[in-house]
Amino acid sequence: MDEYLQHMPSKLDRISLSALENHGSYTNIPYAFFYENVDRSPDFMPTPLLKESLARALQAFPMLTGVVRLPARGKIHIEIDPQHLNMPRFKESFDEKIAFRDVRDASFAWSAWPANLVTVGGGCAAPDPETGEIVLLHVHVVRLKQNTGLALFTNIPHYAVDGYGYFAFLNHWASTMRAMKLSKSQPPPEGDFCHDRSCIYKYLPKEKIPIDALSQSIYTTSNMFCDTLALLSPTLLGRLLTKLGSLSSGKGHLFHISQGALERLRSEIKSHLPAGTVISANDVLCAMIMRTYCQSQPLPEPKAGWFSAAPAPESHFTVRMPCDVRPRLGMTEKFTGNVILPIFIRQPMYEVSQPTTPETLARSALHVREATNSISPSLVASFYDTFSQHPTCHMRPLSFAASHTKTSMITTSHTRFKLYDVDFGSGRPKFACLTPLFAGTYTMAAFLPPPPGVDGAYVLLTSNLEAMGNIVQNDFWKENTELLW
Repeated sequence: MDEYLQHMPSKLDRISLSALENHGSYTNIPYAFFYENVDRSPDFMPTPLLKESLARALQAFPMLTGVVRLPARGKIHIEIDPQHLNMPRFKESFDEKIAFRDVRDASFAWSAWPANLVTVGGGCAAPDPETGEIVLLHVHVVRLKQNTGLALFTNIPHYAVDGYGYFAFLNHWASTMRAMKLSKSQPPPEGDFCHDRSCIYKYLPKEKIPIDALSQSIYTTSNMFCDTLALLSPTLLGRLLTKLGSLSSGKGHLFHISQGALERLRSEIKSHLPAGTVISANDVLCAMIMRTYCQSQPLPEPKAGWFSAAPAPESHFTVRMPCDVRPRLGMTEKFTGNVILPIFIRQPMYEVSQPTTPETLARSALHVREATNSISPSLVASFYDTFSQHPTCHMRPLSFAASHTKTSMITTSHTRFKLYDVDFGSGRPKFACLTPLFAGTYTMAAFLPPPPGVDGAYVLLTSNLEAMGNIVQNDFWKENTELLW
């Protein structure tokens, strides 16, 4: 990292997270990439060049060498101190038991990965045991048997970036290494990245519109436990959430839904939609998984408390969908901050629990479309004001998730991210996927782009054991998807 140290900032700098960026900031973004050494080159993705190019790439992303601080209630910032740099962890290992072919033949299933590939211990950002600080970039290079390929693990917490910023950094690192392979004296590629978190302010209009009732209730209602979590230092919060996460268990599967199946479903539901309604592939995917998950297990029976009657049964199924607001706001900068607005998609439980047909699928897809269409600059501005007025509210959704494990889930789409452009000069990855960190009991579906040459979309689904067992047996789900692992 000597080259980075030569170009490091000369004075202390702070990047203050906005009220919007606090949400989910404590979670990790962990990905693994698998590269094949097709021609068995002895100099395949050499480690010295990986390190040198990383040092250069960090010049455009200095916040990845900072430390996370909580100077005041609800105020989080990344402090980049030349005298106290929090350098990325770069590790190299060799696996003489697993060849690239072994992983490929297993369809890149988690179970086929090198056992030590993932070097971050949970889905939440926890402090490094040696320094006590939250490391903002972990890299682990695992060279596979007989130099047949390489597995690359990278993790960045949401404190530093969101998904857009994550892949902006990885692709900048990769393009920097490609340039250095041609000439080490060549300057790093221009990135023109914007890390100024105040950049969002100029896109927020004065006009506001009311936020939905559920969001209003969650974010404006005090919750002693969650509000206390928001007052903890990032390091203490990371330790606690990692410990709590280790107490749960679940199962993950990867499914493929072909482009043909998606187009067929969109065609079948068209006649059940209002005239002129355009439904996206993401709408269909979200509708499919919310219905399939809701039907996968019996709904919990409300129980009476010591001094209170049993509440009414849950009336709605809820999907929490993180939405990138850059295009909604018309942002022109390559902004790397965490500008993800968590929106809720709600549908009456009795509708979602009905067997899935073109008509019922259309109804669910329409709920998704209406929720995403509602996101406007005025709505983003309203959420921003609400978050600013309630500085500890970014932890409150945890309470809703914990009390609605069978009647809610998260869906997140990574299909627009350039996973397969992360080419360090030896070819694109043959496979890229989130890691097993997200195999807990709370249900999450991540929509991923498939490798080049494969159409449609991948669905990485993690859930509790009971639900997952029934999902893979669901007739509608089996008819329209392929279980890869």
